[in-house]
Amino acid sequence: MRNLRWFVMTVWFILGIVCYIDRMNIAVSSVPLMNDLHINATQFGYAVSAFTLGYFIFSIPTGVIMDKWGIKKTTILFTLGWGVFSILSGAVWALLPLIIFRFIFGMSETVLGPSLTGLNKNWMLPSERGRISGLFIASLMIGTVIGAPLNAAVVSVWNWRGAFYVTGIISFFVALLFYLFIKDRPNQHRWMTSKELDLINKEQQKDNELLESFSNNKPSSVSLAMIFKNKTIWLTGIGLFLINFLYWADLQWLPSYFSLVRHTSVMASGIYTALPFLAAAFGSYVSGELTDRIFKKMRIPVIVIGAVLAAPCAIWAMMSESITGSVTAFMLMAFFNGWAIAQTYTLPMEIFPDLKERAPTISAFYITCNSLAGILAPLVIGPIYDATKSFSAAFYIFGALNVIGGLLYLTAYKKEKKFKRTGHFINKGELTRDI
Repeated sequence: MRNLRWFVMTVWFILGIVCYIDRMNIAVSSVPLMNDLHINATQFGYAVSAFTLGYFIFSIPTGVIMDKWGIKKTTILFTLGWGVFSILSGAVWALLPLIIFRFIFGMSETVLGPSLTGLNKNWMLPSERGRISGLFIASLMIGTVIGAPLNAAVVSVWNWRGAFYVTGIISFFVALLFYLFIKDRPNQHRWMTSKELDLINKEQQKDNELLESFSNNKPSSVSLAMIFKNKTIWLTGIGLFLINFLYWADLQWLPSYFSLVRHTSVMASGIYTALPFLAAAFGSYVSGELTDRIFKKMRIPVIVIGAVLAAPCAIWAMMSESITGSVTAFMLMAFFNGWAIAQTYTLPMEIFPDLKERAPTISAFYITCNSLAGILAPLVIGPIYDATKSFSAAFYIFGALNVIGGLLYLTAYKKEKKFKRTGHFINKGELTRDI
């Protein structure tokens, strides 16, 4: 098959889309779920945070497991797991079992980031990785765009439990796709042509030679301790943590915002929620194109610009008197936030040469930082809404955190600039060891 590497990544993008269709079931079902289980917004926040707590705790272990078991096996098992616990979440009768099942559901979905990082590293050309990172975030946003109205339609026609059942069953089909069409490495795939394999090996070898010029470590000598002693990993991880508050606020609470504050129906809230994530998908794609084609593979300036520009849009969304203005502001906020986040997961492959062979584990650390924001965001929003019947204070705080998080990435700018200046992406393919 011609361009098999892009087919493989397309299967992964389907996985990402389905993952986020699953995640939208609880957000879209929030109001009828709270009414049925007799819980308030603060208690609902506990259930939402349980998902991200499981995600937070298990993100790094998932990366380590994938390093040992391989990409395909780990992804299939975890995908089947999240399907099962999505269905069980729809069968609950009280808050406690919902919290338990959402926690395990979150543990299962930690496979997403490490699987992408591993496939991107093994299959794609270095010059294509920025686009893959952009398409990664775009696929998640597309999943939300599809998931919000799909779940809303199921809730409207059936009930909130049906949304969990339907999305859980869909997950089993994507696990089957992964089983049929994915291999960990290009040379293992029966459809791989010798021409494409030679191209992948040649371009990756150039990349590896440059990385070796920076690295004093053999891959086998890279330990977890080395990862956690790296100051740049910590600072960029904290930056990612801060810029994800707005993202998680949208993902977990936007349908509730439209229902409770703008007084829309469940179906209308699903449609209004889809629009900002459609904008985020576009922003993610645009940032990938900009970094690969215009910014000369420099990711950090793009991250900073997007993170800073998202903040005033969050303020506008809360202050707008009309729902049209609010939705427009949310779309711009999501566009810039998606633009920024899309490029963060390329960094493990490009600015940590000593640690490249542990890229899935570094990616898992970043996802841990991301999910920590997902734990805290609903715990902040729920009590604020119960006390004020407004989401404004939470979004103002999260907008400020977005700016701080974006600026933290500047601490890695000199490192990235120095690395790219060595010829990492020289078109003629001539590598230099001059630093």
